[in-house]
Amino acid sequence: GEEAMRQLSRTESGSMSVDFVATSSREVFDSQFDSKLDQYLSQHRRLQKMPGAAIAVQSWWRMQRSRKRLRAFLAASRIFKKRAMVACIRCWRITVMVERAVVENLLSKFMHGWKALARNVAIWEEEAA
Repeated sequence: GEEAMRQLSRTESGSMSVDFVATSSREVFDSQFDSKLDQYLSQHRRLQKMPGAAIAVQSWWRMQRSRKRLRAFLAASRIFKKRAMVACIRCWRITVMVERAVVENLLSKFMHGWKALARNVAIWEEEAA
């Protein structure tokens, strides 16, 4: 007599359905059952991986969008940093120029005094000689 075989397969809706197939030998039954089981398990694994893959793609997309916004922000902040840096350098240059002028002015006072003293000493030495 023919034996009835129960096969497991997944339908499109994801529910299990039971198919009865008539077979005459145990080897045929085992091979068909193994092939159907392998097919079901591979499909099940693929379905289980799908949410993870979707999350990975969605995360990548969100990261790209936020990276684009970050690049725009960094470009704008670079402009402001350059403006601030230029303002700081301008102030620094003015400060250095003023410091140099003060030092030169102070030194020039001493130099004029020394020059006058040296001239007077030379005159006094000529008069004394």
